[in-house]
Amino acid sequence: MEGMLPKHMSLPFITTPDNLETRFLPPPGWTVERLDVAPDSYLRVGHVQPEKPAIGTILLLQGMAQTMEDYYETIRDFLTQGYAVASFDWYGQGASTRARAHRFHVTDTDIYTRHLGQVLAMDLVAALPRPLHVVAHSMGGLLFLNAACTTGVALPPIASATLIAPFLGMPVIDTWLKPAARLFLDICTQLNPTGYPLSSLCHDWRESDRIGLAVTRYTSDPVRGSLHNAWRLANPVLQTGGATAQCLTVMHDTMLRLRQPDRLAQLTIPTLLLRAGDDKIVHNGPLTYFCGNGQLDCRTIPGSAHEILHERDDIRNMALEHILQWVHTGYLTKPAARDTPLPASNLAPAT
Repeated sequence: MEGMLPKHMSLPFITTPDNLETRFLPPPGWTVERLDVAPDSYLRVGHVQPEKPAIGTILLLQGMAQTMEDYYETIRDFLTQGYAVASFDWYGQGASTRARAHRFHVTDTDIYTRHLGQVLAMDLVAALPRPLHVVAHSMGGLLFLNAACTTGVALPPIASATLIAPFLGMPVIDTWLKPAARLFLDICTQLNPTGYPLSSLCHDWRESDRIGLAVTRYTSDPVRGSLHNAWRLANPVLQTGGATAQCLTVMHDTMLRLRQPDRLAQLTIPTLLLRAGDDKIVHNGPLTYFCGNGQLDCRTIPGSAHEILHERDDIRNMALEHILQWVHTGYLTKPAARDTPLPASNLAPAT
């Protein structure tokens, strides 16, 4: 489906792939709505509440090239723990607006910050039970942290945030001398958008990006690793892929700004940062800065590829234990020592 849907049209119908296990299906009560954020732009927003009265709400923010369908299993886990859940497809991704003929469709991160605020102000989302917690993966972690550290951004009260493998460091770019690295990225943007070493970040969806050895950059679990392609093969509207190369330069600029001490000092939300121990998508080196100043509680998930919540059970359950402990009560305490093991608890992650 090329171009943008006319304003009078509703959201496209999403077909569920055949033979998916129940844990990967939309949870009972899952509702998807269209939120118009500009005269020619809209977002696809989903929300659900547990059967019993919710003990709070989790806003789940996806990463680059991801959609809400990729996280139904995690949404079910949060519901089982008693939380309402809201989520949405970022502008340019999934079934939200994207002018596909215009590849350089993002020139700054302000649009993402504005959309985040509009989603949180949406009547049905704003009415979900409090306290409100944010769980954000990869690009979602970068965009949320940027919004939380920007003066003048009016977000509603947020009790806690969890950043899962946040996109705060770029492979290759953050290992080169900065002038050469930026020149390389700019050349990729202007002349060869797929010249960046992880070209899957710079083009629309391709099945080959998540088949065979390529999928191991994201997860070591073959079943969860197949979900991304399954939803897109069944729904061409979800094949828009991730950011353009132009957007990568915008993301890198945002990373550099966040590495300035005065920016991170503006963070007032108790924040947990989970690093993927075997990340091949995000460069973990720059995360040392964010984990070394004492403002974030930083922990590492050993052996995990980039998509921690799509990893095999032993890794994923470890991450869920950290996340759920933090959302339940951990954010109320002083951040622990960096990379200390999670204290023993009686919390059993949902399966």
